[in-house]
Amino acid sequence: MSFPSPATEVPATENAEHNRDDLAHEPIFTAQDEQRELATLSIADITSLQSDLTGISVGLSTLCLGGTSTTGTCTAAAAAAAIAAMNEEVAKLPSAQTAAYRRATIKCPDQVSDERKTAFLEFENGNVALAALRLARYWEYRLEVFGPYRCFLPLTLNGAMKDEVTNLMFWRVHQPMPVTDTAGRAVLYFCPGRRNFEVYSVEQDFMALLYLLEIFIEDPDLRRRGVVSIIDGSTTQRNSFSGKLKRYSNLLESVVPIRFRAFHLCYPSPVFFYLIIPVMKRFLPRSFRLRMKIHYGSEAKVLADLENYCLPKDRLPVELGGSVVLDMQQWVMDRLALERSNSAAGSPAAKRRRSEEISTPVIASSTAACAQPSTNINAEGRGKAKRSGKPMDHRMAKAMEIRLDDPEISLYDALVAGGFVFREDTGKNITVDADGVTLTQRKNNLCRRLRIEKKKRKAEKDTQTSATSSSGFAQLQQSVVSGPSSSSAPPPVPSPVHVEESPQNQVESGIPVVGHVPPPSVQSAEGAVTADEPLATSTAVDESSASRSSSSRTSGDNKGENAAHAEKRDSFYDSILDLPSIKDMMNDDDDGDNIVDGNWLSS
Repeated sequence: MSFPSPATEVPATENAEHNRDDLAHEPIFTAQDEQRELATLSIADITSLQSDLTGISVGLSTLCLGGTSTTGTCTAAAAAAAIAAMNEEVAKLPSAQTAAYRRATIKCPDQVSDERKTAFLEFENGNVALAALRLARYWEYRLEVFGPYRCFLPLTLNGAMKDEVTNLMFWRVHQPMPVTDTAGRAVLYFCPGRRNFEVYSVEQDFMALLYLLEIFIEDPDLRRRGVVSIIDGSTTQRNSFSGKLKRYSNLLESVVPIRFRAFHLCYPSPVFFYLIIPVMKRFLPRSFRLRMKIHYGSEAKVLADLENYCLPKDRLPVELGGSVVLDMQQWVMDRLALERSNSAAGSPAAKRRRSEEISTPVIASSTAACAQPSTNINAEGRGKAKRSGKPMDHRMAKAMEIRLDDPEISLYDALVAGGFVFREDTGKNITVDADGVTLTQRKNNLCRRLRIEKKKRKAEKDTQTSATSSSGFAQLQQSVVSGPSSSSAPPPVPSPVHVEESPQNQVESGIPVVGHVPPPSVQSAEGAVTADEPLATSTAVDESSASRSSSSRTSGDNKGENAAHAEKRDSFYDSILDLPSIKDMMNDDDDGDNIVDGNWLSS
């Protein structure tokens, strides 16, 4: 595969011309712009650029906060002085710029601790003014991406990312590599072709990215060495691009306390190479543009090129011809276990994080049209503390009842009968309702509510059946033991079993009652039975009763439901919900508007 420069003329294919028209209003970064930018680089800039690309010298491992150190180490007094100076600089910033940061100091003080501020100071080489500005910008950026409710939760899979766990595992747009490059830098595998902004929002995309970067930032060594991004452009199409990317991508470099050392774009598709890259380079920060390397051609050529940048075959994913197998589902499960272990460590900060995860209702929206559930997990992780949220949309409640009464009705017809009005959005070529929520999202929400309601009704039915059986058995014991000629109190009642024969019928038919002796007046099939002759347990009665009880429950559960259709519809989502570490987080939905994106949920 060989491509000309992105700034050259695009081949006049029908598909390319269509995408060109879509992006015609966006300014591009031309070859002339690139030459002018390279001409402005100083020797120090070129040295830094080559160092980052080749990994020859990375990190600031001997940085001393607050001044130069001849020993290469920092004293506690110097670090404390630098933190104090940084706090003073934050106080000097405009109040509007520090509003998000000040809310964080109240809502999540452990996330703005001195240790956390040290990361910003290290990034800015001890410059307290720049570190203070970056810290304030970080919280502004995080508030814009996560929204006011999730922003100040712990940045964990059970905190701010609780409603994005399924997206992480299903879409796999961003995946952390389990190995570093040969220079010891973190590696992030990015596949933009897996996202479709018609169903997956830009905010959700950057939530996942910020979360993964946070994991790298927590490691002091990785934080100083930086991140290398490997971009798989082979499947990237027009719907992988959104105008919102310009703002979030441009600001990212100025807010996170970790450096992006290099961007390796591999196997770009024609749409990506000719149309998206020129536009993308225009709005990306200068440091990102200079560190972007494009690799195309045969697999052998691309692998050879990447090896020159500290990325040999054994440090690359199999998708690009490497030998590293990525399993995002297993990674999420391991991460959940690690975060739960850290949360249970018992430190004051861990207790505060755990308290936030338990008590803070999550009702923010991943997108402008979606609200998130207020599912909570108790401190031991053994149960769920259900919290009150806003009531379910009356239209959704009506649609749910209609579907439960008539399982053969389609999801669309149930939604329309419930009161939803849908229309075609010709600009985006999708179907939305009056609130701007897509038809697919409404179907997904209805499917999820139906599952929850069916489980709830089944649990109630089982409880009632158990209670009825227990009560009937107690009455049976009283009747049989006391009898017409006995006035003494009945013996203790053993553990209840399901007995569906009436007491009188059992006595008349000679069927013995398990664990008890019939009175002398009762005649068995073999003749008279005396009070001092114990009866053996009837295995046949036990098996018959259990079989009848099981059949009764099974017929009740399947009433009005097409099991085959439900299983096919919910196969993927149920497999995710059944994962042990996720089940506790995804069962409840109190706010009435949780919507899980993705076509795999719709019937």
